[in-house]
Amino acid sequence: MYSLEDVNKCRDVIIRILRGTQREGIENVLAYMDENGFYSAAASCKFHNNFYGGLAKHSLEVFWEADELWLKLENNDEKIIQESIKITVFLHDICKIDAYPCELGHNPYFTIKSISNTMGRSRLTF
Repeated sequence: MYSLEDVNKCRDVIIRILRGTQREGIENVLAYMDENGFYSAAASCKFHNNFYGGLAKHSLEVFWEADELWLKLENNDEKIIQESIKITVFLHDICKIDAYPCELGHNPYFTIKSISNTMGRSRLTF
């Protein structure tokens, strides 16, 4: 089972990697992720990483895969490309914050009653 200690380790790694990009505004992004539950959110309700902390774990797993692929490519501007990969990978599912509510030690299984769209962002109603 994925523990609170695992969640915190994953959070620390993601923060270190994103801070390492030194991109303008990255501290605002990190604050948003922290304040809105990115590190505790599940990645899905039934499938991959459907547990407390699963979204961050999934994003970190995608990062490791993307990093492996990047190492195999020949790049002209390595720094920009690598930074862009880091930012893209960690934010590719940021819209899933609050999508699959769950508690530590519980999977977020639920029945979707309706789906509405608010300002371009999907909202699930239970």
